[in-house]
Amino acid sequence: MSADGGPRLGSTSTAKRWAARAAAARADRPGGGRRADALRVRVDRGGERTLRTASGRRVVLRGANVIGLVDYGGVHSVVGITPADGAQAAALGLTVVRLGVSWSKVQPAPGITDQAYLAEVRRAARVFADRGIYVLLDMHHDRYAANLGQPLDTEADGAPRWAVDTGSASCDSRLGSALGFGGYYGTACAATAASALWKNKVVAGKPLQTHYGDAVLAVAAVGRELGPAYAGIELYNEPRSPEPGLPEGWAARELWPMYGTLIGRLRAAGATAPVWFDSAGTGVARFSGDPNLVYAPHVYDDVYDRAPDAGTGARLRAAYDGVVSRARGFGAAAVVGEYAGARGGPWESYRQAGLGEQDRTLSGGIVWVWKQHPTKDYGWGVLQPDGALQPDGNLAMDLGRPRLVAAAPAVASQRYDGTTLTVVTRGAGVVELWNGVAKGGAAGRGRAPVLTVDGAAPRAAARVRSAGARVTVPGAVLGGRRIRLTVPKGTHTLRLRP
Repeated sequence: MSADGGPRLGSTSTAKRWAARAAAARADRPGGGRRADALRVRVDRGGERTLRTASGRRVVLRGANVIGLVDYGGVHSVVGITPADGAQAAALGLTVVRLGVSWSKVQPAPGITDQAYLAEVRRAARVFADRGIYVLLDMHHDRYAANLGQPLDTEADGAPRWAVDTGSASCDSRLGSALGFGGYYGTACAATAASALWKNKVVAGKPLQTHYGDAVLAVAAVGRELGPAYAGIELYNEPRSPEPGLPEGWAARELWPMYGTLIGRLRAAGATAPVWFDSAGTGVARFSGDPNLVYAPHVYDDVYDRAPDAGTGARLRAAYDGVVSRARGFGAAAVVGEYAGARGGPWESYRQAGLGEQDRTLSGGIVWVWKQHPTKDYGWGVLQPDGALQPDGNLAMDLGRPRLVAAAPAVASQRYDGTTLTVVTRGAGVVELWNGVAKGGAAGRGRAPVLTVDGAAPRAAARVRSAGARVTVPGAVLGGRRIRLTVPKGTHTLRLRP
């Protein structure tokens, strides 16, 4: 056993779990773990790029950002990752986690890769992978690096100290705001340090982007060890121009060329998993000919710029349509990499509207954030640090509502009305659904356990199979079921209801 109680990579325990999962897959039971579940970006008949399994099923991911390994420079703490997190995420029906990784920890000194930290990444990833949950490794940055004078109510992390070149720029946040850096970096020195990366200055004998690429490759190598549970690597969280006002055109000049170089290095090193990315500004171009890209922007409309109001639903609809459109322009699949986990008051209807848009566009999404430490808790955690449900709002239950997980036939539509999930498919093949997390005595059967196909109980030819996920957390028992069935040719309406 590893120090945190989880199985070591290559251990008998891990091998048994993967063997059991493969056997379940052969028996037509829901759940990941076989080679056929590995994710790839494919072009569908309409020309849209979508995430699909190696066996051809379209996947709609729902998950959470996990930040237990992010280095915030001692400004605030994080909640450690334990095997309980995997059980809790599975019981909520989550299918992916975006696991934040810090460059400052990967490369504490120039040319030095911290193998102990990579072992932590490996153990944390296994917590989720061993539950059949995909793991996206996120090279996480906020405002380039920690401890550069950013206001304490913001998050700052990413680059190691040796990769921070502030020149003579001020780290005073009041001056930074007056100079126009308040919108993101917070201080002139943070923006100046970021500029050194984007302009690829030579640091410690090598261009800074070469150092960074070394770190990306080291993290990607850990991901490859996860097998079919590896969703890929994200190149850089929240890339932003270091110029005041965040002008348009910066991404084409400096960001996309760096991305192209990183993608080339990953492929040259044998990495075949999807490469995820965010961009900046409104510009769109096919900056890479790589066919296995995922555009993963953050949707925070009406969160920082204004409060939710009567027009929020329409603005969210436009935002999600924009995500899909921009992904098409980039030649990439679309998954929302972050959206707000705010709870209570107007945020309850805000969240439901956003989830509805994820269902409608089949984009999926990864909520910010899984758990928050008391030293930095602004009310967005899915669960409390000990795994208990939050005392306010329904964030965890909303994330775990009934939905489509994957489908071989084309998906014409998906909608959840608060009680019933309706999915319309066209064509033959396997469809996998999550019937919703329930509490207490209902946890074993799920929130919407009754399945119909075209208004009737499924026929024997549908070969319906299900597998439950259940967990006990402080004060509650949670769980639901993944359901797999086969539909014949034609158009079919699948419903899950209470």
